[in-house]
Amino acid sequence: MLVVYLPVTKLECFTEKRQSNVTHQLFHRCMDSLLEPLKLAGKEGKEMTCADGWVCEVYPILTTYVADFPEQCLVTCCLESRCPQCLVLYNKCGLPAWSDPQDQ
Repeated sequence: MLVVYLPVTKLECFTEKRQSNVTHQLFHRCMDSLLEPLKLAGKEGKEMTCADGWVCEVYPILTTYVADFPEQCLVTCCLESRCPQCLVLYNKCGLPAWSDPQDQ
């Protein structure tokens, strides 16, 4: 589901030295605006109906964990020759789903 379009611009109205900084500022202002309702719900709470039918006040928390491929493998306890996100066999990594590794 598409949530938002972020602006993409070269910001040629700024000097080359400032373009990188202004690009970062623009991205963070956009994300701040996008996540404002979620931040408000995290601070003030939001009533939501649970699976059992009861209405509860929840305080959602948004978090992320960024890791490169070796760290993903370490965290998920899988070998680096395996995919930490799916069940692809080691001999089929990088191949289209319809290909047969024996043809290689």
